[in-house]
Parts: sequence; C-alpha cells; structure tokens
Amino acid sequence: CVAHWNAPVEKTLAPLKNAVSTGLEYGDIEHACYSAMYYCIYLFLRGKNLDDVRKECVYYYSMTQELRQQFQTVYIDIWHQCINNLTFITDNPLILYCDKARENALLTTLIEANNVSALYSFYLTKAILAIFFNMPKQALDMIQEAGNYKMGVASLYHEREYHIYESVIFYLNFQCMNNNIFDNIEDGGIVDGLINSQIAIDLLENNYQYFEKLSHTALDNNLCCMHLIDAMIKSINNDPDAWNALKGAMASAQNAGFIHITIIAFDLGIRYLYNLGQKDFATFYARKALDIIEAWGATAVGFDFVKRYPDCLNLNLDSSTTEQNNPILNADSTNYTHSLPNMRQSLANVNYSFDLASVLKASHAIAEERTLDTLLRKIMDIINQNSGSQRGILLLKKGDELTIEAQSGVVQGNIHDIGYPESVVNYVQNTLSPLMLNMPSAKREFATDAYISRVNPQSLLALPIVYKGKLIGILY
Repeated sequence: CVAHWNAPVEKTLAPLKNAVSTGLEYGDIEHACYSAMYYCIYLFLRGKNLDDVRKECVYYYSMTQELRQQFQTVYIDIWHQCINNLTFITDNPLILYCDKARENALLTTLIEANNVSALYSFYLTKAILAIFFNMPKQALDMIQEAGNYKMGVASLYHEREYHIYESVIFYLNFQCMNNNIFDNIEDGGIVDGLINSQIAIDLLENNYQYFEKLSHTALDNNLCCMHLIDAMIKSINNDPDAWNALKGAMASAQNAGFIHITIIAFDLGIRYLYNLGQKDFATFYARKALDIIEAWGATAVGFDFVKRYPDCLNLNLDSSTTEQNNPILNADSTNYTHSLPNMRQSLANVNYSFDLASVLKASHAIAEERTLDTLLRKIMDIINQNSGSQRGILLLKKGDELTIEAQSGVVQGNIHDIGYPESVVNYVQNTLSPLMLNMPSAKREFATDAYISRVNPQSLLALPIVYKGKLIGILY
C-alpha cells in the first residue's frame, strides 16, 4: 500500500493481488479484502483500461461481499461506480448508481458511521467525474469536501490524487471566472467569491512543491503532475513558454501510462490552443485525445468530449455561435444536444439518448400492463424503435442459464429457433462489458458463430444487465 513512495505504482499491483491470495490461504480475511480494495483503486489510478478495471472491481466486490467485509465492499463499490459513469452514458454523470436517492442513502450511512476514508473517496470520485465531464463548478465543491476527509487516507496513493485534481480544478475555475463563465462561488480559499490569479498560483505552487518532494524517491509517479502544474502556473502568468510546458505534461503523462492525467493534459492543451485561435493545432490534439479516451474505454467521456469540441471534431451541433462552441465558455453546461452524427464509425449506429416520447411510451406500458410477458414485449418494442434496430432479445438468467424472456422484430417463427449469436452473449456474460460490432462476420473471433454465419447482421450491440455486481441478464 505504501510502496508507491519509493517505486512506480505499477510495482504495487502484483504484490497487492498476491496479498489477496495469501490472506485467503492463511485465513486473514480482513488483510485479503484490504489488499483487494487497494488493488482495485490503484489499478484505476494507474491508468489501466477501464473495462479491465471494472471486471476486477466486480470480482473483488463480490468476494468482499461474500466474506461480509462491509467497509471494503463499500469502498470498492464507490470507485466501481465512478468507472461506470466514465464508461456508460447517463443523464447526470455526477450521480453514482444513476440514482440520487441511493447515492444520498450511501452518503448518510458513511456520515453516520464517520467513515472518513470512504467519504474522501466518495467526494474525490465525484470531483474526478466533474472534471472529465467539464463541470468545474461542481468539481470545486466536491474537491473541497474531499479535503475535509483527506487525513483518512494519509500515506496512501489516492491521497496524492487530491493534489493534482485540486490543482486542475482551481485552475479551471480561475479560467472560467476570469471569463465570467458562471456566478461567483463562495467558499474556503476563495476571496469575494472569486479565485483570483494569486490564490490560484499560491495553491498551484504549494502542490508543485508537494509533487517535487515526492519525486525525489518516486519520479515515475510524480513527474507528469509536476509538468502539468508548471504548465498551469505559466498559463496564468501568460508565460510564452506555457505551451511547451503543456506539451511536456502531455508527453510525460503518456510515457508514464497515467491515462487519466494524459487526457486532462490534452484537454488543457486544446483549451489553450483554442483560446489562441489556433484551431488547426487544437483539432490535431483533440483527435489524438479522442483516440486516447477510446483506448482507455471511457465511452461516456468520449461522447462528452466530442460535444465539447464540435468544430474541432467536425460535428455540427444546434448552435454555431462562438460562445456556445467554445469549450471554455461552455463549462458547467449540461444541456447538450442529443444529435451527434459520426463521432466515431464504431459508435455511429448507436443512439444513447432516450427522447421524451420513448420515456412516455415506456411509462405508459408499465402503467397499463399487468402481465409480465406482455409488458416485456412492449418494452422491447420501445427499445427497438428508439435504437433503430431490426431485432431485439432480452435474455434473463435463471440459475446458471440465460433464457429468452422477450423479443421484438420477429414477425413469424418460433423465437427459440431463431436464436442469437452465442459467442457474443458468452463474451458479454464473461466480461460484464458491452459489446458493439460493425460487420461482426469480419471479426475473426465471431466469424465462425453459427448465427452470424447464417444471418450475417451488419451491426449488433449486446449490453449486460448487472445488479449489485452480478449479471442478471443481457439485452441483445
């Protein structure tokens, strides 16, 4: 848990995973579950692919839950929900579980139990989400709340994350306030509702010194943070070397493999170029950043990123005014258009937004129907209409088997005879990850599937339905 002070954080992962097995072998359940908890957190903060991290979170969440280690179970779940929100598109990416009531119930439980370290993770993860979804004002609120509980994670690796996110959040809020983006904020460390340049620079310099001290013994973990903070200081001071510092931050973060820091550095670089009017350069870096986001597996972040830089990424949103297309002036906005043509060819056939008509249809179906079979068929029809798909199947788990419960888009024939691509369903069942394919017959791992060979679908999407970390069904 503390090896990161003297070694790259990468080197903590294998020992933590081994400690889980050792603890279970010798009956030290608490030690095993703590090791699992830190392994999941460090895996995410190391910048590993989000799909891989989510699988590990699901596995260890189930393990700690079965072993009745509530503290570690809750801790893993908080970070797991953060990863889910980075990956899956929701109406409000700041709300864990996509359920405000459930999030509030968790927060109440943590406060009543005075669970300081879990409260720190709760607010830090929400600050992280706010940054990735371009909500600096909410991020400021969350990082200041996290600061109240920081002592609960002193000496642990995720305590260091507070300092880099605090730096980015204060910098972005200074930039927004400097451009009169949103109303004044009144809170600790902010004078007269404003983060002026001196407040921002003082905080950034303190955090730079923090990372500089850490770098004496663990340079690999901290160099990119030093470069990024240095770039922000130079930007505030209008130093002409700010762009070189930003490039250094991008390169050092990418070389070290800290994908989340890399994306933030690219975003700040794009903003910097955008404000200088260098759209061609901004476009070049925006496209590189989107590739990195996709490789990380942060689909929801990618969609938001495209909406943030529509003209850089050749997308036409509803408005064409400078203010509405400017990523700085668009900060803290959540009312985006749902029309996002050609973000990426791999995502082109999926519409993640349910319009009001679809929601009303679903609510009417639920209200009117009393027979489960009929209700499921109606909801499947609504899903098909909204997604533009020709056929849909709902598979629910009964024991160890997945069985067809409902489907739409078939006019005749027995639904059990028509079937579905078993290789696709098996993939989703084993990974708990969504799978979307264009021309699946051209994919080597799926080309031999009997259904795909027979039907030759042009595209397909399979989504896991997960409840409390366990698969209960698949929507195909």
